[in-house]
Formats: sequence, C-alpha cells, structure tokens
Amino acid sequence: MCSSLQFMAGSIGHMAGILNATAVVHESLTAIGSQQGAFPNGILRGHTFHHASIQWHEQPTRHAQGRKGNKGDAILECQRLTASFVHWYFPSCPQAAAALFLPSNTLIHQNISTSTTE
Repeated sequence: MCSSLQFMAGSIGHMAGILNATAVVHESLTAIGSQQGAFPNGILRGHTFHHASIQWHEQPTRHAQGRKGNKGDAILECQRLTASFVHWYFPSCPQAAAALFLPSNTLIHQNISTSTTE
C-alpha cells in the first residue's frame, strides 16, 4: 500500500501508492515483540516481526505501545483506512476489530461473543 519500496541495495520500486510512505527492507530484524493499540472501541493487541520498516511521509494518528510502555509502531488513519505494521490479533478485542470495517466514528455498544459452537 506504500508509495515505494526501498530494497537493501538502495534501489527503489514503485508500489500502489495508497499510503504516502516508503517501505524499507533491512537485512536483520528491525521490530519484534508484542504491542497494543488504543482504538475508540477498545485496545487491540498484536505483534511485530519484520525485516522492514515504514517511513511515513505524514504524521501518524497515534502509535501502538510496547509491553513496557515504550513507543511502538505508527498507526495511520486516513478517511476509512487504518494502517499499521502491527499484526493485530482481532480476538483480543472483537469490538475494536469489527469497528475497523465499519464507517468512521462508529462505536459498537453491543457485546460481541467470541465463543464457538458449544
């Protein structure tokens, strides 16, 4: 979804251009660990495990937090799009996950069950 991809050798390839950002490939891991992000309908938890990073060319809406409260990966919201390099675990907060797919500013007030058939 980024506008470009920078390879380890330094060459740059064009991408979809939905986000005003550059993905940069690294030789070693640049981000690994658990993170959580605060959304209007709750806190989603997830993790990162990347050999790449994102250079955002605009200010992120907010950042996720690492396990020790440190600043995590950026979260960018632009109209109906929410983007982040965090791999969100949707069952950690079904209300927050469901709201990502609804029109902006939609708060979910009902209890969403995560149980399977009994």
